[in-house]
Formats: sequence, C-alpha cells, structure tokens
Amino acid sequence: MKITFVTVSSLTIRAGKEKVLFTVVNKLKADYSCEVRILSLPLAGVELRQEVLEDFRSFEVYRASDFRDINHYRMKMVIATLLSKQFLANYRSMETYLENVRETDVFVVLDPLLLATTSEFVRENSLKAKVVCWDHAGIQYYLRETQSLREKVKNAIPARLVREGILRADAFLAISSGIARIIKSIKPDANITMVYNPLPKYEWRLVERPKNGRPVFLYVGRLEDRQKTSLLCSKAWPNLRKKVGS
Repeated sequence: MKITFVTVSSLTIRAGKEKVLFTVVNKLKADYSCEVRILSLPLAGVELRQEVLEDFRSFEVYRASDFRDINHYRMKMVIATLLSKQFLANYRSMETYLENVRETDVFVVLDPLLLATTSEFVRENSLKAKVVCWDHAGIQYYLRETQSLREKVKNAIPARLVREGILRADAFLAISSGIARIIKSIKPDANITMVYNPLPKYEWRLVERPKNGRPVFLYVGRLEDRQKTSLLCSKAWPNLRKKVGS
C-alpha cells in the first residue's frame, strides 16, 4: 500500500506530533512494507529554511508552502473569504508534487486545515486515493465549545474550513473520544476508528514507589495549558487528595 501523510509541520522540531508520526511511518514501512511519503506543507514558508529532522531523512519528504509567513496565510484566507472564493491552503504547493504522489492509495491528513485541500486535490486530479483525517488537536482547537469572544472571531474562518474538510473526508482516525464526538456532531455518518497515539517502548529503569505507601502524582508533558490543560491537573489535585488521603 502507498500512503502519503499530509501535515503542516515543517518536520524541523521533535514535538509530540512529529514523534507519533515517526513511530507510525517506521512501523508501516518495517512491518507492513508500505510505501510511505510525507508532504510537509507549513502555513509559513519561513519554516522551510531549517533542515528536516534526521528521523525523517530515510523517507520521501516533499516540502513547500504557498505562504511567506503566517500573516501572509491569514491575509490570503481573509481576502478569499471576503471575495466569496474557495480557500484551499497550500493547494498550489500540493500540485507541485502531483507526479510524486499520483499513485497514492491513502492520503492521511494530520491537520484539519489541509483536509479540504487534500480532498479537492484528489477530486481535481481524478485520483483513486481515499482521504483519511488523523487529527492531532486541530479539530478540538478550532471547534471547541468553550471559546472567548475573541477566540471565536479569530477562529471563525478556520473553523468553517475545518467543517468543510470534515464533510469531505472519507474516514477518520480519532485519537480521543472528544475528537470523535465533534466529528459526529458535524458528520453523523462519519466512518471513525478510535486509534490512540502510540507510546515508544520504555527501556529505562522504573522509579520505585516510596516505602511509606503514599500516592505519587507525576505529570509528564509540556506545561502548556491551551492544549495540555496542565492547570486542570493542579486544580484537581486537592480533590484527589481528599479521596485517596494525604
């Protein structure tokens, strides 16, 4: 099977999404003999000045962007909306690599802002590929219910693009029940499979529990509240202590 992953990541930093992508593409290549390609289409062309992580250099990686920087992207998006024109982020860049990905069986789109772009790319070029959405927090960010007025205004156009992309996708890989629930609210008949993000095998010594038997709370992750809601953990801690004891 020939699989092309589509992402806005420039593949220059080793963040959570890149780590998961690296684990999956290696598994597909080594254990299932899949032909894997990656289309890196960041929303800011300046990100392409850095080299791709060494992790991905054994794969076919194609990188390009229609936009100089994030402000250029936002300006193009707003102008297209005001003129009632269809806005497809990085469509021209994707067309550049048509011959490289023409034989693709499945396009796996990691970022919902590129869903409509990929679906239109497949339709316009009469490709036989399916488009699968494998979202990593973009859907929750743009379509979450609890947003301030400022956030709703800021995300209004991207949210519309994400909804359009969801309606056009063939199938979905949901990494959480929350994402699956949002998808179902937009596309009730959506073909959704729950696939939690893989974890690399832990090969180091485990930390022993304290001898006194007291519970240990360990948070592993970025201290970043918008995506990780790390503040929620600290707020929940007093209630947890009441239940399990101090």
